[in-house]
Amino acid sequence: MSIVKKLALNGYLKFFIALKSKGIKTMSPLQHSMLILFGLLSLQVHATNSAPDNYTDFGPLLTLTQAPIPAMGLSLKTRDAFGWEKGTLEVYGQGTVSSVWADGADYIADYYQNDVNIGFIYAPADDWKIDVNYLYRFAGNNKLDGLVNGFHDALGLDDNGRHDVDNDRFYIKNKKTGTTLEDFQGDTLNNALNLYVEKTVFETKRQALSLGGALYYNKVFNGNFAQSSFEQAIQLNYAFYLTDANRFYTSVNFVHHDTDSIDLVNLREFTTNGSISYQYLFNERHSILAEFRMQQGATHNDENELSMVSFEPIVGYRYNLGFAAVEFSFTENVINSDNSADFSLTLGYRQRF
Repeated sequence: MSIVKKLALNGYLKFFIALKSKGIKTMSPLQHSMLILFGLLSLQVHATNSAPDNYTDFGPLLTLTQAPIPAMGLSLKTRDAFGWEKGTLEVYGQGTVSSVWADGADYIADYYQNDVNIGFIYAPADDWKIDVNYLYRFAGNNKLDGLVNGFHDALGLDDNGRHDVDNDRFYIKNKKTGTTLEDFQGDTLNNALNLYVEKTVFETKRQALSLGGALYYNKVFNGNFAQSSFEQAIQLNYAFYLTDANRFYTSVNFVHHDTDSIDLVNLREFTTNGSISYQYLFNERHSILAEFRMQQGATHNDENELSMVSFEPIVGYRYNLGFAAVEFSFTENVINSDNSADFSLTLGYRQRF
């Protein structure tokens, strides 16, 4: 261990012991900052001392769509087509906060949605992977409207009428029928279990192809969004390493939806969705990721904007600890602005065994 790293670790321990010996139960902002700084430095020491061979390639982000209607059912998750060594296990968890704003010809939607997605991926054989995960999504006030408005103002982007209404609303209106849904803060949107099984069918050092299938069961027991649905999908994934630092991933899936699951709209029975993802590795520890996701409109043509393709660009950063990774990303919508969430932030943690 280098002298700098030893000083960082010793400094963290001495600082913490000094606080404890003085009986300090609350810390000033400066003390908080110093404790966090020493903690990060000691974590860096632990990561640096991990053997280089233990650094894991975590592949694309595990983000989920935040488009309001597709998000209520089985949607696309970009996958790494490369196989894992038999017995490998990854556990993961991520949380997302989103602001939904849409003012279309037939409807208005203005609310927040938040989700927690936890799961594990296991490789029973070198060319097989099994992903089991649970998703809980709910309507809750995450205060994103102010941030989104400021973001749009700073970049000179059109806010599509958002400034004309109050912040922090929970409001949906069907303009054709006049039906409104208000004050549904706290309602559950998804309570879902998802099983995904994948087989790598082709692999070289630089590229791989895999085929997978998914089963999705969602049961919301009460509230305005109470529903029960069972959906299925098949998915094709391809990964290509242009160089060790430049890595590409793409996925396409074909989903069979439960058309009776949502009363507010007339759902398509089948949709096709695709994504392309890029990862650039600065070194073993730091990487940036970008993804562009396209999803077929979730409803039939009589639902106007909701029947159009949704486009979600995603930009993220990954800090790789070798044995684990911390990921942060944000999602926007482009082109058809009235059929996807306006803005989303995701924070995730993944660990490989």
